[in-house]
Amino acid sequence: MEPLPNRPDTTVSLSCVRDKDWYGFPLGVCTSAEKGDWNDPHLPTYWMSLIISGRCATRVGTKSRQKDIVHSPGTFAAYPAGRHWDTATSVGRVKVISLSCDWKLLRNSRLLEADDLPRLDGIFPCGSDTGLTSIISCMLREYEAGSPSGRLYAESLSLALAARLNGMAREDDRQFLAEGLGRQRATLIRDFIEGSLAEDLSVAGLARLVGISPSRFAPLFKNSFSTSVHQFVLNRRIERACSLLSMDGYRNADIAAACGFASESHFSDTFKRIIGVSPRNYRRAGASIRVERVPRLKG
Repeated sequence: MEPLPNRPDTTVSLSCVRDKDWYGFPLGVCTSAEKGDWNDPHLPTYWMSLIISGRCATRVGTKSRQKDIVHSPGTFAAYPAGRHWDTATSVGRVKVISLSCDWKLLRNSRLLEADDLPRLDGIFPCGSDTGLTSIISCMLREYEAGSPSGRLYAESLSLALAARLNGMAREDDRQFLAEGLGRQRATLIRDFIEGSLAEDLSVAGLARLVGISPSRFAPLFKNSFSTSVHQFVLNRRIERACSLLSMDGYRNADIAAACGFASESHFSDTFKRIIGVSPRNYRRAGASIRVERVPRLKG
């Protein structure tokens, strides 16, 4: 089984790498140090990491550019196999679920012909998606329970995760082909919003980020994202809230603050208006990510 990327300065509390009874993508739960570097990594397979708790600011750099990223609970990072940065410095302790999305595992499962398998080539420095969170939740719960549903279920969850990642990458391709901000500026704006949902975002501030006047920025943004700035930010806040509601340990007040709502009541009213059910009922209906219990490895 392909090992998870060896990121330094982390404490591993769960890992299925040596578990011969787990047939899904290798996954693990670890906690980072308060400060750390992850320099010159070569990722052996497509890698993704979902933030469970904490908050960290990361600066990744190559010889030609640097990028600042803020990760908070419910966000994830994902990169294809290979080398994507020379230096990476993080400040802030986070607990994460990391997965090594090994395409060879999907091919060996024979669930689909190789030509029909989803591609794993999307780059997501900072994203959030309820579908991904739900799939990872199911994978973690299945592994913690001792894989009672067997090989087919574990492999099918891995295929579903790969398909969603592939779908999100293709959505980006279609979205940024439209006239508007252009791929580079649209990606910058999207990643900034994802990392700043807890903050007070404004059209003027976003326009300033890409050097465009607010009056010109608003229509260009709508051309790129097919919705207004306000509606896009609201949709992302609700999406992030849905992800956090699928994780244990978050009160509604915590989620309201993490997603940029003025108060718990404002969050609850807005969530019910858009989703159709209260946050409490949504939580009851969904699967929860539980990481408190660390099972013994069986390999």
